[in-house]
Amino acid sequence: MDNGLTGIVATNTTSSPAIKACYGERWRNEDGGISGDDPEFRDLSTRLVGYIYRQTGGRMDIIGVGGVHDARTALEKIWAGATAVQVVTGIREEGMHLPGSINKCIVAYMEQEGVATLGEMRGIGVVS
Repeated sequence: MDNGLTGIVATNTTSSPAIKACYGERWRNEDGGISGDDPEFRDLSTRLVGYIYRQTGGRMDIIGVGGVHDARTALEKIWAGATAVQVVTGIREEGMHLPGSINKCIVAYMEQEGVATLGEMRGIGVVS
């Protein structure tokens, strides 16, 4: 924020040897990061979204990335503080219909809960 940034993509990949090894032991010490729909990576990335949200006081747009493959995982990122989410692996696995399906499910959830905007849900799962 000191440098005038208004947003950040959090997170794209992890270099955690333990998480990388879940895809095969040969990946444990390979250079570079790994991403996808790994539950441990998804949880880590969601916690990092929450950390950034807390550190910036919610004043920075956060694009939540990491394991988003349905409405529930998208909402987890929003509840942690994401302004928007990125879906990549989920599209490769589920197909191009996935973003529309996620949007419809989120709208249905919002109607059920009486929520007017995504902004009302942003960061509600963050503990100070």
